[in-house]
Amino acid sequence: MINMKTIVLFEKWRDPFFDEEAPVPHMNDAMVDPDTIIDEDLDIEDQGPTVDEIAPKKPVPFIITSFGPMSVPEYSQPSKVFNFWTGHSNVVISRKVQSAIVNTAGVETFNPLSPYRFRVGVGKLFKEGVVLRNIRKAIVKEAKLSNDKKLPQV
Repeated sequence: MINMKTIVLFEKWRDPFFDEEAPVPHMNDAMVDPDTIIDEDLDIEDQGPTVDEIAPKKPVPFIITSFGPMSVPEYSQPSKVFNFWTGHSNVVISRKVQSAIVNTAGVETFNPLSPYRFRVGVGKLFKEGVVLRNIRKAIVKEAKLSNDKKLPQV
């Protein structure tokens, strides 16, 4: 068996739905204010404000629920509420490794994404660098313990 060096790297998690660099779908494109439809018989002054004057300038994200479309205010977006990081490892994120991650001080949320990838949320009152280093140490320690158990006794 080849002993491989355990590697754990982190990248800032990007919200796939509310990433500011990605286009955000919003309801304003589909909405039409009937008061803004231009009738040829009316004077421009009689028509009131246009949709562009009334609608917010920044797109409003929304989700489809069983109750219909609901707007998602900025303060409730997961990327604004949690400090998420994606962890990448070259060791399998086993139940013991998951337990080691969850029990690390400062870990607020944990989601395994694949056998080698996971997402953690770092608590607001913790220094993210310290928490991420402690997660790395916990994974390396757990990987070493499991490798030691697999080595044959001489």
